[in-house]
Amino acid sequence: LPLTDEKRLVVDIGGGSTEFIIGRGYEALERESLQVGCIASTLRFFEDGKITSRRWKQAQSEIAVELQQFGAHYRERGWSEAIGSSGTMKAIGGIVQASGWSDQGITAESLATLREALLRAGSTEQLSLPGLSSDRVGVIAGAPAWCSIDANSDGSRHPVATANDVPEDRRRLRPGVGIGTS
Repeated sequence: LPLTDEKRLVVDIGGGSTEFIIGRGYEALERESLQVGCIASTLRFFEDGKITSRRWKQAQSEIAVELQQFGAHYRERGWSEAIGSSGTMKAIGGIVQASGWSDQGITAESLATLREALLRAGSTEQLSLPGLSSDRVGVIAGAPAWCSIDANSDGSRHPVATANDVPEDRRRLRPGVGIGTS
């Protein structure tokens, strides 16, 4: 990514933790780490592989509570660009693009469609999606729950991410995405 004077939010949804950093240039202005990630969320809410609406809502509610610790402060601080940096974002981007749900990367609409596909499957055993690698099948359910918790710093809803012109291991998020409880 090119160096810029604009503030950026970087979100890294890992297996066991999720990091949030607001920075400018090479300087980190804010740093938060939650000890909950994609694999941990999947094991906690979808441990037996069953994917239900009740479990999805529980996951989102608990993730929203975790974000309340610093979400308001981050929104006040603001950022002009957000970057998703993780294998999780790459996996979600691959699924939504291969499924034809978005040609602009990960959007709020493509996340809603992914959520519905997960719920229709009902379990990880029944899950078969274009772009979903076999090593991600058992852990993917927790990832969209994280990405779906989005509130933009200006209160509006924009596409959650786009993969255009971004290196393969990154996904670009639209302004204000990633922190909130909307």
